[in-house]
Amino acid sequence: MILFLIKSTLALGLFYGMYHILLSRESIFSFNRFYLLTALGFSLALPFIQMPQVIPSVQEKSNQIWNQWELKQPAAELEEVLIPFEVKEVPDKSLAVVESGKNEVSGTKFPLGQVIMGIYFFGLLLFSIRFLMQLNGMRKLLKSNSQIDMGSYRLVLLKDDVLPFTFLNYLFVSRTQYNTSAIEPEILEHELAHIRQRHSWDILLVEVLKCVFWFNPLLLLFKKAIQLNHEFLADEHVLREFENHASYQNLLVNKVSSLFGNHPISSAFNFHVTKRRLMMMGKVSHPMRLTFLKLGSFFLAMLLFFTLTSSKVGDDLGFFISEETEGVKKFEKLLSEGFSEEKPFVLELQKLNLEALRQVYFSLNEEERNQISHFPFFDEVTYEQLILLQKEFPRVVTKISYTTPPDKKEIRAEIFDLWLKTKNAELFIDDEERPFEALNQFERSEFAFFEVRETSPKKFLKKPEYSIKLMTHDFYHQKYFESPKTIQTISARYPNSDQAEVFYALRYIRMENGTVAEFIPKNFEASIFHHLRTIDTKELDFENRRSTINYVMGEQFSISISKDNKSQSKVFSFPSVTF
Repeated sequence: MILFLIKSTLALGLFYGMYHILLSRESIFSFNRFYLLTALGFSLALPFIQMPQVIPSVQEKSNQIWNQWELKQPAAELEEVLIPFEVKEVPDKSLAVVESGKNEVSGTKFPLGQVIMGIYFFGLLLFSIRFLMQLNGMRKLLKSNSQIDMGSYRLVLLKDDVLPFTFLNYLFVSRTQYNTSAIEPEILEHELAHIRQRHSWDILLVEVLKCVFWFNPLLLLFKKAIQLNHEFLADEHVLREFENHASYQNLLVNKVSSLFGNHPISSAFNFHVTKRRLMMMGKVSHPMRLTFLKLGSFFLAMLLFFTLTSSKVGDDLGFFISEETEGVKKFEKLLSEGFSEEKPFVLELQKLNLEALRQVYFSLNEEERNQISHFPFFDEVTYEQLILLQKEFPRVVTKISYTTPPDKKEIRAEIFDLWLKTKNAELFIDDEERPFEALNQFERSEFAFFEVRETSPKKFLKKPEYSIKLMTHDFYHQKYFESPKTIQTISARYPNSDQAEVFYALRYIRMENGTVAEFIPKNFEASIFHHLRTIDTKELDFENRRSTINYVMGEQFSISISKDNKSQSKVFSFPSVTF
């Protein structure tokens, strides 16, 4: 059993690593779907495959290594690790006293194998029940709402106002939105692509595997990768059906922007997924590169076949942690001098030594630049405009805001005790899904942040379900303070207290290749600094309430202007400037 877990986990990890690093960046979505599903089945079946005697020397050597490893794992050692008690001999050889307070345990052997199997089947039962409840919930949803037979699929009209989604050959939409034709045809076509390509069956397969191998966290990564690739496939279908690619991409950006504004924490994942989708829509890969990647995936499968099936355990993979270089430390130190004392994630431009920052930045290589906080304003044109803007202080007070971490939350004792007793919730600790029993291993003071969300509302004879997300202090500090910071907005305040703000985070979804030549206009950063320096808010028309957010993609961008201490605000479009 232990050997099976090591082999299958190693294979899953290597397959996922190749996908995450190489294949996920290429526009070969159909191949990626085949790769992910095949990798799952191959990795779990690999330990049971008997390799034919085609390379005897390799097999003999690998068998020797595996046999040596197995001989080094006696049951007594495992018991000593898992039972931290002191066992002493007594005159009666059939009994042993286990010193743990006042408790005594009779017998000379601890039934370790039975306990492990008991834990496994208990987890299998819990996850299976959870999966069956999810299926039953979907069945009730179908039964309690009216349906329309559309031929190749069935339309389910929901009473609630929700975004369209699919399951098997059912398309779920809001009754109100459907009757008023408020659902965009591109969105409907996107969901129908999920049905035609039978994406639900992939997810059902992964959910079944999660029930059987509930202890393997790599299955969660595979599920996320498969779901994201489904979105790529559906987007690819929509772009083939509709000629106006920019309109579809703008539709996605508008939807995620509204989510971001209303729910800054919960929309982070949606924003990331939409960014990936927009990038992959315009991705064009070289045919030769794709050929080499496909061959590479085949050779990886062959490598695992000739090693793991022959009972060979490889060298320890270990962890390669790149140490922070002196240049990275120097850059971060110079940047930290500009952070506000009241708001530690807000840079005050007038405090920065831009020339020193620029010199250090150009001394870094590409790998080192990926380790620093985001501040890429050092090309000639942008840097010149940034210097001019800095010189406008104090007339123009410029601030650059980074992603702000949520405030720490202390868990009250009664709430923590209630969580320990709950059975209708999912548990995530440090961004990893954990069995709920894992909460017993922690004290409430070990957590720096928590978030509770209702994942399924209360229904007749069914309690509401929740998701509990927890962060330990170390993970919180590492995620928000030690990791490179990302710019969200760039703002300026003027003598009349008017303010201008640019949502710079849209920069992260700019596509380098594809149907849209430039999602963000040329000279984007330089144009931001130019307009923030030269804007005259008195000349802007605040009386006309007609939205001007539908700017020309690739030629204009938006700046939000606020007047009278933010009592009046409007979004204006500004052109890209040619310098």
